[in-house]
Amino acid sequence: GWDFGTNDNNPQITSGNHGVFVTGLAAAHTDNGLGISGVGFNVKYLPIKIADHNELLINGYEAIVYASEHGAHIINLSWGGKMLSGSSFEQDVVNYVTFNRGCLIVAAAGNDGNEIPFYPASYKNVLSVSMTDATDAKVASSSYGYNVDIAAPGGNVYSTIQGNSYTSSSGTSFASPITAACAAIVKSYFPAFSPLQIAERLRVTADIIDTMSTNITYYNLFGSGRVNLYRALSDNEIPSIRLMNVDFIGKSPNQIKAGDTIFLNAEFKNYLAPTQSLMVKLKSLSSHVSILDSIHAYGSVGSLVSFSNPTLYRIIVHQDIPIDEMLDFKFEFSANHLHIPKISFRSAAFGL
Repeated sequence: GWDFGTNDNNPQITSGNHGVFVTGLAAAHTDNGLGISGVGFNVKYLPIKIADHNELLINGYEAIVYASEHGAHIINLSWGGKMLSGSSFEQDVVNYVTFNRGCLIVAAAGNDGNEIPFYPASYKNVLSVSMTDATDAKVASSSYGYNVDIAAPGGNVYSTIQGNSYTSSSGTSFASPITAACAAIVKSYFPAFSPLQIAERLRVTADIIDTMSTNITYYNLFGSGRVNLYRALSDNEIPSIRLMNVDFIGKSPNQIKAGDTIFLNAEFKNYLAPTQSLMVKLKSLSSHVSILDSIHAYGSVGSLVSFSNPTLYRIIVHQDIPIDEMLDFKFEFSANHLHIPKISFRSAAFGL
């Protein structure tokens, strides 16, 4: 490994237990009758430290590139911070390791208990992980929002600490390596999968939990469900449709007024199993707009095929829409007689 905090080849931490705890959840030895079993059975791990002498996190994105160029297939990021929008440089790093190096980045969604975007988890092509407890309920401190992809246990989990010992702790920092280890096993089981196919396999086979009474407040805001590794390895017939790009077309490029008709064009991609009888429905989560021609039929769509809606969705903006209203939309998919995880997204284009 490498220490990017002090620029040497000794990544051993000098204080605290965060990195040791994270690593144990992903990679602790199994079947040895000692302590815990990490989720990543027989996984190889590359330890990388980004804390300097003052415990400040530095050079994180340089560390991501290093990991991608030194054999990592899955990169876990149990760190980050809140930002209203991300950095183009950091997104470029994510894209580089995803598409040029073939690495999946898995990242903690944050522990702020709100839906303010948390980065790097909120970047495109990163699998963002929220936190549940042993009953599948959202842990109060777990961040949430449309950028979250999946949930995993992170409340009061047990793992390794320094001094050959073990303890319990909570955080999305710990849900993330559990998910990353699941991703490593999926990679070993499906070695030809791309990074995003691995992520989609975990996402579409997750157990739906946002309809539980304890989670209903976070419906649409907690990812596709709680990770289920068994289903990720065994459910082979599920497609995964993802929104790649969406364009709103109005009378003026930057201003939309009450009473306007807006046209929406969407581009999708199927990452997994071929579909039959694919139906896509656009819904508005706001009462201030109506959607015409909301259901489109696509028929059969092959694996790794991109496609667009055959005709534009029409959105009517009501006269009562408030100024600077943020509108939330949702695409719902059905195919092969199966439910496919929905995609919810927010449009800032409707500032009046």
